[in-house]
Amino acid sequence: MSRRDGADGTGEAAAVTALRRIAGLPGLALHGFIGLVYPPSCIACGSATAVPHALCAGCWSEMRFIERPYCERLGTPFSVDLGAPGLVSPAALSDPPVYQRARAVARYDATARRLVQRLKYEDRLDLAGALGAMMG
Repeated sequence: MSRRDGADGTGEAAAVTALRRIAGLPGLALHGFIGLVYPPSCIACGSATAVPHALCAGCWSEMRFIERPYCERLGTPFSVDLGAPGLVSPAALSDPPVYQRARAVARYDATARRLVQRLKYEDRLDLAGALGAMMG
């Protein structure tokens, strides 16, 4: 038993933990109230979602994510999987970019365009976390 422990085996650490839980209750209540007044909504279209800072099912299905195979230099998707890792597109070979690698998480159309334009032109910095999470 350490000096800080009481005779019943509880100590300062348990008291601090209990105080932190009690202190956090007003914040949880406020968060719950805000969730009732302003329920979570889709970051792209504004419809209701189960969790904040997420896409609704409709917008998620519209996102055209870029998956392998894609050009390792430009990040553009290939229409056919040749089964070899690290392929570079003819465009990257014929006119090599000055950078080593570019990568996009999704094609820049519909939902993705709407999200990027809101981030850039409407100063919606609250979208940065969700978009960053999509990039991995």
